[in-house]
Formats: sequence, C-alpha cells, structure tokens
Amino acid sequence: MLKKRNRNRFRRFAFALIACAAGIVLITSCSLTGIQSDPDELLKQTISGLSGTDNFRFEGTTNVSVGGLPMQTGGAFQGVVTGHNRLSMAFDRYGGGGSEALGSAKADREANQVVFNRKENEWVLAESGSEESANLLLPWSPLYKLEQLNAMKKRVESARDETESRLTVLTVTPDAAETTDAVRKQLARQAGVLDTDKKLADLRTKHGLSEREAARMKGELDQNVQKTRRLIDEANGSLQANSVYRIWVDRVSRLPQKMQIETEMIYNADGGQKRETTLIDYKFTSYDSRANGT
Repeated sequence: MLKKRNRNRFRRFAFALIACAAGIVLITSCSLTGIQSDPDELLKQTISGLSGTDNFRFEGTTNVSVGGLPMQTGGAFQGVVTGHNRLSMAFDRYGGGGSEALGSAKADREANQVVFNRKENEWVLAESGSEESANLLLPWSPLYKLEQLNAMKKRVESARDETESRLTVLTVTPDAAETTDAVRKQLARQAGVLDTDKKLADLRTKHGLSEREAARMKGELDQNVQKTRRLIDEANGSLQANSVYRIWVDRVSRLPQKMQIETEMIYNADGGQKRETTLIDYKFTSYDSRANGT
C-alpha cells in the first residue's frame, strides 16, 4: 500500500513537473517569437516602435496605373531617420552602375536632400526654399504614412508569413472616407505650392538659364501651373479613394521589414472619369546601424 501511495505521489509530481516545464517552454517560445494574437495591438506596437526608433533607413519605389493599364514606374526615393526626430529624404534617380555611378548618385541625393524635424508630433520643413519637393516627399515617408494610418478608423487582419517564421503580415484597410479626405488634403497642399516664379528660379539654378531664356519660358510655365491647378481642383472635388496597407512585421522586434500601400482613386479630369492605382513599396534596410531583424 505504501509503495502504491508513493508511486501515485511520484506520478502526480512527475505530471506537475511536466506541466510546469511545458508552461516554461510555451512562455519562452512566446517571448522568443513575439507571437501577438491581437492584430490591432501589434499594429499599434509597430507604429509606436518605429516612431520611437532612433536611427533607421528606408527606400521606396512608386508605380502608377491609369485606366487599367499595366503599372508604370513612377519614381524612387530614399530616407534616413536620425535621433527619431530628424528625417532626411531625397529622390533616387539612379539605378546603380558601378562605383562611379554610385558615387554620383550619393552626391546627387545629398545635394537634393529635404530635411524635416519633428515638432509637437508634426513633421515640419527644416529649411525654406524646398517646399515643392517637401510636399512630394513627405507623404511618401513611411513614418508619415503609418502615423497618419494610426489616427484613422481601420480594419486590421494578420497572418503568418510562410516564408519567414519571424514575420507576421498585417493587412490594414483604413476607412474609405478618411482615406479620401487625406488624399484631398494632399492634393490641396500640392496645388498650394505651385508657383511659376519658384519653378523658374529652380530651373535657372539647375540649368543656368539666362534672363532671356527665363523670360521666354515664363509664359509656358505659367500655363502649365494653371492647368495643373485646374486639374487638381477638378479631381479633388470628385475624388473617391480606397487604400490597403500590407506590413511585414518582425514579431521579435515589433518593427516592420517591408511595407506595401495600394491606393485606388476614381476622379473626374478633362471631362471624363479616371481610375488611377498607385503602389508604393518600402524596404527598411537597417535599424540602429544593424542589419534588419538582427
């Protein structure tokens, strides 16, 4: 009888030990992989984590499709965040081609960088004179996009990326009315900085135009500016927009490794209805001077 009681006690002890060990393994596994069961909470952690990260780099490409035609390359850009309150961005007009070309590309980007500082949770232009480039570049910043998304009504879904066990793919669909309002505001900002004299001064600086050449171009530039404003105003009044964000999040660091934003816009222009789709792809290349995900 005593042996039987001891045997039962041992079994209970062994079961408790195994259960405890299983719990420790589960806790350890969760802490190592960073499994997050709530997609909304993971998105919040990702946005706040990126906003609070001192130093990282990103690069992006844009593609545009109009009227259902195949996607066409729109542009490329790069950016650097330092001290989490300073953002430098530049258009990337080069696609590689040896050390000499890479050196030229770096020099060109540095010469044409637009710098923003974060003040009271807003990104403001650090230096005057580059408002037009700033109005194009800032809305392409992933920080700007995610901080804007954070304030919107949205639906968040998640799924594990089968090709990389540490990644969770968040699919975020913001409210269509709020997306439309955000795009309209951006179009209005772009129209507001269109200025013939500033464009002319920029052309003279970049291409060394003479007074006579500049005078000849002024009329044509003014027509283009007025036409662009008219088209923006026409599109703005009829615009309807929808977006989908896809964000690949490292479950350990809670930081994004890549992101894709697809936006479809329907608007009136030149007397007809237009359908335009834009696709922006982001890649986050480093965090705090380390390889992403390490």
